[in-house]
Amino acid sequence: MTTSQAYLSDLFSLDGRVALVTGGSSGIGRAVAEALARAGARVVIVARREAELLQTVGELEALGARAAWVSADLGTRDGVRAAAEEAVGAFGEPDILVNSAGVNLRPP
Repeated sequence: MTTSQAYLSDLFSLDGRVALVTGGSSGIGRAVAEALARAGARVVIVARREAELLQTVGELEALGARAAWVSADLGTRDGVRAAAEEAVGAFGEPDILVNSAGVNLRPP
């Protein structure tokens, strides 16, 4: 590794950090989860669909990342609270939070 690569790796490394990404099983959230995992963070993804969560975590683990998932509906305060408590059980309190869950329904 060149000196500049080592410098940037040390500067931007997320080794030892925990990231929680809502909407992490698809779209932008999934891309962000992968980027954080590749930077060294342990990643917990939160979304509704278990099959997509399992697939995404499997792909992150195939990259050598540590990843976990929580299936939750974040449309209610109770859902958010339950998801947060379950997510902490995977790797501890998050250092990074990315809110990417959402729906953009567009009428024809």
